[in-house]
Order: sequence, then C-alpha cells, then structure tokens
Amino acid sequence: AHKDANGDLQKSIDALDAKVVAAADIAEAPNPYNAWSVPPDNVQNFRYLDTALGSLMQAVDGGADAAPSPDAQNGYTKLSGMLDVSLQKWNALKTTELPALNAKLKAAGKKLISLESKKAKS
Repeated sequence: AHKDANGDLQKSIDALDAKVVAAADIAEAPNPYNAWSVPPDNVQNFRYLDTALGSLMQAVDGGADAAPSPDAQNGYTKLSGMLDVSLQKWNALKTTELPALNAKLKAAGKKLISLESKKAKS
C-alpha cells in the first residue's frame, strides 16, 4: 500500500505487516484453490483456532443429546485460553502498534492504514 515509503517508515510498515500475517496465519499457497490444505505454522493464530473450534463444535453437535464429553470440555478450556491470548495480542496491535505507525505515516504525509474493510465503509 505504501510503495513510496522508505527507511524507518518502511521497516515499521513491514514489522506491522509481519505481525498481522502471523496473527491470521496468512499463507501464500502456490495454488490458491488448495490454500485451505496448507497446515498452520503454529497454534497461536486465528486460522488454527478457527479450525480447532469448528472441529470441537462438530464433535459436540454431532453427538447424542447429552452433555459434552470431558475431552470436549477440556478442549474447550484449552482453546478458550489460546483464543484469549490471541485476542489480547490482536487488541494490542490495533490499539497501540497501529496508531503508532499511523502517527509516523501522518507525519510523513502518507495515507493512514485502516483495519476496516472497504465493504464496511460503503
């Protein structure tokens, strides 16, 4: 987005970009139609948690009309903690790191970065 940025400003943009990619686990797949099959790099990202929580939901919904098993309850507890940590990191990125980068961009007369999708604005 900021092709004409350079020096420290470009380093700041690249650092924030790397954190967003890590949080979402955005994977560049050679074949975009197979991107879903690329395994996550680690478990501290939203893509892994989305898959794991979806599997847990299927296990709980797909069973008999009974309370979730102890394994499902333990899985939920573990995943909830992982999600809380991931959301705290994401909130820090949005509330601290992004505004700091936007202050640098504004000072350099560049366009600010927004996390809102273009669809949400229209």
